[in-house]
Amino acid sequence: MSLSNSIFYSARFWLKVATLLVFVLFTNQGFNFRLEYLIETNNTTTIIVFAFLWLFSLLILLLVTFQQNTLIRLFWALVIAATTAVSYGFYAAGGSELEVLDVLELWQARHETGRAFEHFHHAVIKAGIVAFIGFVVIAYPPPKLTGRARTLLTAFAWLPIVPLLMFVALIFIKSDRAVAGLPQQLSPISIATAVGYKLSVQEIPKRKMVEDKPKYAAKVKHLVYLVDESINPDYVYTSKGKLLDSFMQNQDKIANFGTAVSGSNCSARSNAILRLGATRDNLIESVRTSPTIWQYAKKAGFRTVYIDSQASEKTVTKPNDFQNYMTSEEAKLIDKFYKVKNVEGPDLDYRLLEIMEEELQSDKPTFIYANKNGAHFPYDDNYPKSAEIYLPVPTGEENSGLDGLMELYADGSMEPVINTYKNSIYWTVDKFFEKLFDEVDLSDTAIIYTSDHGQYFEPSSTTHCTSGENAPATEGLVPLMVMTDKKPLLSNFVESAATNYNRTDQFSLFPTVLDLLGYSEELQNQYGPDLLDPILNNVSAFNTGDILGVISKDTVWREVSQQERIQLVPNAPLQAPLKVQAH
Repeated sequence: MSLSNSIFYSARFWLKVATLLVFVLFTNQGFNFRLEYLIETNNTTTIIVFAFLWLFSLLILLLVTFQQNTLIRLFWALVIAATTAVSYGFYAAGGSELEVLDVLELWQARHETGRAFEHFHHAVIKAGIVAFIGFVVIAYPPPKLTGRARTLLTAFAWLPIVPLLMFVALIFIKSDRAVAGLPQQLSPISIATAVGYKLSVQEIPKRKMVEDKPKYAAKVKHLVYLVDESINPDYVYTSKGKLLDSFMQNQDKIANFGTAVSGSNCSARSNAILRLGATRDNLIESVRTSPTIWQYAKKAGFRTVYIDSQASEKTVTKPNDFQNYMTSEEAKLIDKFYKVKNVEGPDLDYRLLEIMEEELQSDKPTFIYANKNGAHFPYDDNYPKSAEIYLPVPTGEENSGLDGLMELYADGSMEPVINTYKNSIYWTVDKFFEKLFDEVDLSDTAIIYTSDHGQYFEPSSTTHCTSGENAPATEGLVPLMVMTDKKPLLSNFVESAATNYNRTDQFSLFPTVLDLLGYSEELQNQYGPDLLDPILNNVSAFNTGDILGVISKDTVWREVSQQERIQLVPNAPLQAPLKVQAH
């Protein structure tokens, strides 16, 4: 493009160029890391492509910022400012660049928008500031151009679509990491486009039916799959080797398998793995085609009940919305579907318990899958003031804005935040189970208790859902207990817990449910070992990638050794009790 010489002497011209470059530089934290990685791997071709895409994108951004048509410039200013703000806000919340899998998970967890905004309000504030600055930088009127320059800029009005399509093509051709480090002014919207397209055209395979009835009688009349939220197993102990009081006082009803490895480090994926008959060796195919836990329960003659207490006034979930990859077809298999709504945060799990107690009064065998609210962020929403026993906690000022939160984290201390987490555990786990053991008859009922994922506590980091094989191990560490007052059954689990302590993972739970429902050993073995089988392998793994094959047929695992389980959960005893204790 040929600009008249006078334009280069315009202060507005250089102001536009300078502010755009500063804005791009400030909002692309992943650029250096990606470039260093490419240089270290000596991938010359990829470096050339990376450099070309960056230069081309910068040219496009310059063309946009000097666009003479006001409406077109305002349109692109809005789009670019918004996509940059989303990316920057995500980075501010978790310290990592937005990737394909993150967009997929954010879509699946869209019902948690309200809670996420509250918990990561410091990141939302930053994102808002970035959006405002980005919009002003691009929308601010450029120097007036005439003649051929103006004509060319008008002709190039929709040229930004080209790099967007190039980024989408990269995702499809290479991998979900193909756009890492590329300009965040364009990359996030490309990722969203790729994910949206894949979701819209993805073929949904037919789920298998349950062919055979159980071979044996069910081992219990009622079975509860109680899945907590965001429970780091180290915090179910108040001190070295001492469980929470409610567990200590009811050890004669508990088989404690210690620290287990979750199916995934993200809620949606973990719950899908627990419900949909997933196997480690064939994860994507099994998640998409295996009979669900509901089908097996119904074939065994059980009523099916689902209770979701994660839908408070803080969320944007509609009454008929589903979460955790649940579909309307799956929901049709559920006889009673409860979504706890219009209940204050501290009361959510207690309302779940009331529903559970009501359903367990049924004369018919009943299978319940219950999603607790647990220690869901924001932590201080989960307990009443009377349960604030761990201090200090963040003050109102520290919770109310960016300055307060930054001051809170200034010395790198997470103590106030962790104290709110411990208060949440006290109320939603310890006091919850105190009430459960007092009120629920477990003489012919078994409860499998675990959490969807753990928590990772570091300043300016997300607590879970980190992508890649280097995700923090604590994101995938969870408690695992079997609770019942049916002594012969409990004895079997206690004996197994002594053998398999700190060795189990959540892939063992689906075949355990099949065993309790009375299905044959041959069928159970199709899903892998259950909790009663000796586990010899010291290394397990949780998923940190796509479990549906939306973007890639290859999934990602984060391996966890038994040694890591011990080191990262220091309060847990090194071995389980060897026998059922008497009252």
